[in-house]
Amino acid sequence: MSYTVEQSVGKHVYLYEVTAYWDKEKKQPRQKRTFIGKKDPVTGEIIPKKQKRCLSFEYGPIYFLTEIVETLELHELLLDVFPSIGREVLLAACFRVADQKPFYLCEKWLDRTYLTTSCDLSSQRLSELVQEVGEDEKAVFSFLHRWASQQRNNQFIVFDITSISSYSHHIDYVEWGHNRDKERLAQINLGIVYGEPPDTPLFYSVYPGSIPDVKTLKNILKKLSVFEVAPETLFVMDKGFYSRSNLVEMGIDIKFLIPLPANNKVFRELVTRHVETMVTSDSAFHCGKQLLYKVQDSVRIGEVECSAHLFLDTRRKQQEESALHAFLLEVESRVSESDYTRHGDLKIFLDENFSGWKHYFTIRQQNGMYEL
Repeated sequence: MSYTVEQSVGKHVYLYEVTAYWDKEKKQPRQKRTFIGKKDPVTGEIIPKKQKRCLSFEYGPIYFLTEIVETLELHELLLDVFPSIGREVLLAACFRVADQKPFYLCEKWLDRTYLTTSCDLSSQRLSELVQEVGEDEKAVFSFLHRWASQQRNNQFIVFDITSISSYSHHIDYVEWGHNRDKERLAQINLGIVYGEPPDTPLFYSVYPGSIPDVKTLKNILKKLSVFEVAPETLFVMDKGFYSRSNLVEMGIDIKFLIPLPANNKVFRELVTRHVETMVTSDSAFHCGKQLLYKVQDSVRIGEVECSAHLFLDTRRKQQEESALHAFLLEVESRVSESDYTRHGDLKIFLDENFSGWKHYFTIRQQNGMYEL
């Protein structure tokens, strides 16, 4: 059964043919829209959709991606879990990989791409498709579970968390939380797991933006166990994740590797304890052609006993010392070239020209002049 509907967008009225059908998978009635054309604003007559003629089609990208999909056996799994929309989902994914453009341009990509059978991926259809996949959590979980479980050649697991800021007020998962980008926006947290090798994504998890990173890590750990991906996982995190409360909460349940921030008290104590004595033949090793020094120690953070590894690159140390001395000399030279009779003028000059000067200098008054 088909019928025609009108949709007003601005000054234009567009017409669509709507076909109702029964979805055996979801066991509910569904609709498929096909764009017909638009109404003439004066006569009211239908202006049919222009039929584009293409003298040649692109075949290379779709052939290349199809070969990858078949090698990974992704096509069969996708059609098994999403029998009615699997092909559309796959083509939409191929478009994003091939063109890396917004979804509303997908239809133009299809018009110039060689396909054995046509497929409707208009902007309207893609919106319906994204909604349909997003709402079917059971099918998404089934797909990710089966996909991750069949990846058996992973030597280790790579995991990362990111957040996506959003202005939306209609997405349940968009909540206020710790924003890594320092934006005053609510967000969604996204965790993704890769297998190494062969650098294959295994699964992802979406969480409300208010959930702390540590709880996200623990949820991912449970999913790793359910998916039977790896019996043990080492989480490698950047220093932005570091905090005493995070490490204490992770405790012994999660194995982790994280760099200490340079301004951290534990870091400073480790450097003070070892930096003068770690340059020995026993602590030296080669990393490629570079000579480094390393010592191992243990530190207690809260109730957690952690193994600490301190590395020293003497060449980099000399370079940074030289850069610091050059910076200090430049500041002193520039200030001595001018006479400042007001404290505020000298401070403004330093703030505008030498970021971080306050770590090394103080302003003092002498004989009615201000100097460092």
